[in-house]
Amino acid sequence: MWEFIIKKRRATFRPEWAERIIERMTEPSWTMGWVQKIIRGHVTEEKYNMAMNTLFVKLHTSDPQSVIPTFHLLNHIRGTCWK
Repeated sequence: MWEFIIKKRRATFRPEWAERIIERMTEPSWTMGWVQKIIRGHVTEEKYNMAMNTLFVKLHTSDPQSVIPTFHLLNHIRGTCWK
């Protein structure tokens, strides 16, 4: 019984900073800003990937369930920016 309660609390707990990261990452203008930096040569794709990996690790530590949907959304937004 205690195990269920602990798991339920973990699933519903999301720090405020994690919410802000998700909101910021899912804004198309934020992703477009990264794409423009890559196109202009200000940032390499490797540095972009490292920055995204860092953000996803931070998200995973606070809310693992939000990582996959956020990742798919970013891929979709980034895919539409390249067209």
